[in-house]
Amino acid sequence: MTLMPLLFWALLLVPGFAVARRWMPDELEGGLLPGMAVSWVTALAVLAPFAVVGYLVGVSIWVAVAVVVAFVLWGGYEIGRSGAWRGIGRLLLGALTIELVLIGVEFVFSVRIGSILAADARVHLARIRFLYDHGLTNVDPFVQSGYLYPIYHTNIHHALFATGSRLMGVDPVTFWFGSLAMVKMMIASGAAYLAWAVLGGRWAAWIAAIMVLVNRGPVTFSVYPNQMAPWFLLPVLLGVVTRTLATAWREPDEAWWRRLPRLAGAAMVIGMVHPLYAGFAVVVCSPILLGVAAWRAGWRLSAIATGAFLALGVLAVVAIAGFGAKIVPTILVMLAGFGTVVALGVWRIRGSRPGVASAAFGWVLVVAFAMPFPLAGKLMTVKDRDAAVTVADVRERISGGRAGVEVDDRVVGDADLEDEPESRDASVDFAPTATQRVDRLLKAKDGWINYQFGDTTWLAREPGRGFTGSFQRSIIKAWRVIVVVTGAVLAVVLLRRREAWYVLAAIGVVQAVVFIPPVATTALRFLGAQWMLERFETLAFVFFIPLSVPVLAAIVERALRPRLAQVRMGEPLGRLVLAAITALAVLVGIYHATHRRPYDWDYYWNRVSAPLRYRHGREYLQLMKLQRFLEENIPAGTTVVTGEFTGTRLKMLHDLKLVASERSSTGVADGGRRRIDLKLMFSLATEEEDRADLFDEYGVTHIVTRGSPRVWMDWWDVDTTRRHGYAITELAAEPDLTDLWRRNLKLGVRHLQAGRFDRAVEKLREVVLEDPKLEKAWFHLGRVYDRKGDAVLAAESYERASEIDPTDLRYPLMHGNAASSAERYPEALDAFDRAKRLAMEQEDEGQAATASLNLGNTWYMLGQLEAAIEAYDEAIELDDNYEKARVYRDAVSEILLEEQEASRSAAEPGGPSDDPTDDPAGDQSADDAGAPARPEENTPSASPTP
Repeated sequence: MTLMPLLFWALLLVPGFAVARRWMPDELEGGLLPGMAVSWVTALAVLAPFAVVGYLVGVSIWVAVAVVVAFVLWGGYEIGRSGAWRGIGRLLLGALTIELVLIGVEFVFSVRIGSILAADARVHLARIRFLYDHGLTNVDPFVQSGYLYPIYHTNIHHALFATGSRLMGVDPVTFWFGSLAMVKMMIASGAAYLAWAVLGGRWAAWIAAIMVLVNRGPVTFSVYPNQMAPWFLLPVLLGVVTRTLATAWREPDEAWWRRLPRLAGAAMVIGMVHPLYAGFAVVVCSPILLGVAAWRAGWRLSAIATGAFLALGVLAVVAIAGFGAKIVPTILVMLAGFGTVVALGVWRIRGSRPGVASAAFGWVLVVAFAMPFPLAGKLMTVKDRDAAVTVADVRERISGGRAGVEVDDRVVGDADLEDEPESRDASVDFAPTATQRVDRLLKAKDGWINYQFGDTTWLAREPGRGFTGSFQRSIIKAWRVIVVVTGAVLAVVLLRRREAWYVLAAIGVVQAVVFIPPVATTALRFLGAQWMLERFETLAFVFFIPLSVPVLAAIVERALRPRLAQVRMGEPLGRLVLAAITALAVLVGIYHATHRRPYDWDYYWNRVSAPLRYRHGREYLQLMKLQRFLEENIPAGTTVVTGEFTGTRLKMLHDLKLVASERSSTGVADGGRRRIDLKLMFSLATEEEDRADLFDEYGVTHIVTRGSPRVWMDWWDVDTTRRHGYAITELAAEPDLTDLWRRNLKLGVRHLQAGRFDRAVEKLREVVLEDPKLEKAWFHLGRVYDRKGDAVLAAESYERASEIDPTDLRYPLMHGNAASSAERYPEALDAFDRAKRLAMEQEDEGQAATASLNLGNTWYMLGQLEAAIEAYDEAIELDDNYEKARVYRDAVSEILLEEQEASRSAAEPGGPSDDPTDDPAGDQSADDAGAPARPEENTPSASPTP
């Protein structure tokens, strides 16, 4: 891994600092971390308009690189010309405290472990690679058929990752992987800025930074936009709002409009990083800004604002309940009208009291600069259909009414699907209707409650859960509420910092939205998913931090600083006091967090302290090997058929086109049909003529499968290459329909999946009798015997397949499983050893680990416990996250220790426990044999008890 990503993010501080120092130097008075937050957000705000224009006109990525380079060079020149660099050294020297050391340690940890490359990272990296290859564009990166990408349209986050990759000369995956440390610094700086803006002083900023790093330290997905927005950008926005409103009493002579551009810039950056959180920002800031404007303007504007606000709420509920698809333009009209009324009222009386105009027009700017992004995304998103799209509809379209093959009661098995987490019945609706979505939406899950009022169903957060809940071992449910209320009161009374009320109000707004049933239900209907409402509630956890231990730090700093300045060893004593408060902050931060494996500190430390091979091998290094394999065998721009989940993984590595994406392609009008088409392309029940029509429709030339190719691919195979647990097959222009054995093989497998084992044996034996060297038929015949419980015949069939084709990893694995079930343990050992060697040749360490585990299980059945432990150790060495191998190793080690102790005491040697749960075992299924472990899972593909 390279440190170039860290250099890129550090360079962005230079022009941001230069702009802030020239036009808003007061924002840099908070010290090192708050100043870093201001510099980063300022840089993003300046680059945001360029990014918007770049996306709209589709500029080359090299134009974006040129803009960033010019901006950085200007910043360096400006800092050098003004002599500002002289003060940076003093700032760094003054920041040398135990808190900076702790932050530095976490920085090193993050460099060692790297960002997550599984789960949702695939979606972000797929779009970053698309921008990296094709320039700034709002086109959907997966299907690339001219459809827009509503979720992350005009996104500065993805644009900077793609630009940084090009500028630093590293692959986007490497750039993403190496950015975690700097992103955590952004999060720490954002919390520090909010604490400084609210509480003043510098101790509070350090303590807030430590607390947020304790909370987010083990989280390797902090680079996600949905993490950077709430944990970095929203604290900065709330801090800017706080300082803008506090100007009325702290700087009464300052022009009312002077700080408004800062609000606009911060709001725009949030909208361009994650539109959902732009909406959240408006919801949180609106009551604060409008409430302050009304309060300071007196009863006249208060009456106008209150009436207008109530009218807005009523109209919004009516619009959401009755207008359906017209909700967005309706709300836009209402917001525009409401904003006009408030603005006119404020303009008339803006001189009556300080701060009225800045609060009211600040709200107008936050809405105007944040809301265009989520509203545009809402308008571009494909609406739910009035009628469901089904598999039968699509089959009728592509077949023209042709009859299918003779089996008409098909049971869809896992082998028909490409890495789907669960098989789906053919009648399942892949494109939900509006009615279906609403019915599912209001079903309360754990932590939420349904309220029934007549025919109306409301949903709200359950009291004592979420922010008002407790840590697992706590008896005080609402301890966070007690802490923030106490902290706000202490800040106002002892520190004279009325700014604390704004943070407390922000937390109150969040809790009101999730706890008041009509409001929560309205928000849920608008958002469209409960997880979105839960993300909104996350903001309360974020805003909790500055009103907790940082309040104590600010109080102590104000009380001690003047006295310590008069003492000879005052500075060291002050740092000792701050260190003691830091220890308390760490404890409260851990108590505040909800860490769960694999994002807890124990797991995080195990990863950080592991050698490089284990830290990076499972995800980063394996993905880089897979990327080279894809680039060598698939031309850029090729349309490939692969499973939805596999597709996002491949798309983040190589410039490919997909038939359908796993998710997020909400602007693709025929997305439901595409997913069904993809299912039919992989289905064994699809006629090859129909499959050919589908391939022609989408321009498919290659198929990528995890594990080995599907049965029907024999009809299409021109050339297949296997490596890293994947098979890449180049397709023929037309299927080979001449050989009868292909149809019989297909029917035999269909009978197997439907549970008609005798008919499956009959068909498959016809095939092997006609061509005894057809290894695929022997393999599926072995599967049938496996399902029938005839392990001996299954082992013989798998062995024949393995002898004919020694390159297919499935055959020796399944041969070993069947031989072990038949209690032919020496034969099983030989088969698993061949499987392990073949997996290593194909650079499939996941299956090599599986074979090693099965070797260990077989040695255990032979009573060779030391050999079993050695095999388990090999499995763990191949895959450090192989939890099953660790469990089995511990179990066998305990048995071996008991036997050794018994032998030493001349007691009768003990055998394995009669409890089957004590026996090490695997669970390698026939359908999944050869499929590699998923990067986001803790274990490789499982294997059965030998």
